[in-house]
Amino acid sequence: GGTANVTGSFTIVSATLRHLVDLNSGWVDNGDGVYTITEGENGVEVAYDKKALEWPTAKLILPEDKLGYNNLTIVLKGTPEKQVLVKVNGTKEVWVSFDAEGNGVAVADFDNITDILLFAEGGTANVTGSFTIVSVTLNYVAPEVEPLILPDVDVNSGWVDNGDGVYT
Repeated sequence: GGTANVTGSFTIVSATLRHLVDLNSGWVDNGDGVYTITEGENGVEVAYDKKALEWPTAKLILPEDKLGYNNLTIVLKGTPEKQVLVKVNGTKEVWVSFDAEGNGVAVADFDNITDILLFAEGGTANVTGSFTIVSVTLNYVAPEVEPLILPDVDVNSGWVDNGDGVYT
């Protein structure tokens, strides 16, 4: 479809590359023997028996080909009013709180995500329960840049036609 033999012009105001990475496999207990993790059709089932431990973790170490992302979206399903603490790169934290239907989501920006820790009911000992990791996605979000600090780059030249002679 469309109209043949037309001319015109347009201006590229900005361009954004989005590459989403799904991380619904590779989760393990971090050595405390608290978490039982099972990959299933509806996500990753995580059961826990914390015994006397307040801060045991389940973890995911990102494989080499998944490094370089700076935005995390995690979707969990669990017991209403409970929480899971998500800790990225061992330093930055975000809480996922389950609503009345048991749904919880968090979106946060971090520097170069390399690993993710989950703390079910963080800070509370002697509890058991479960939650489902519905999805974990990574994205790269380009940082805001002050135009005055950019080098002088001419983006108005160097464009070429793709070989069919349509664009000049």
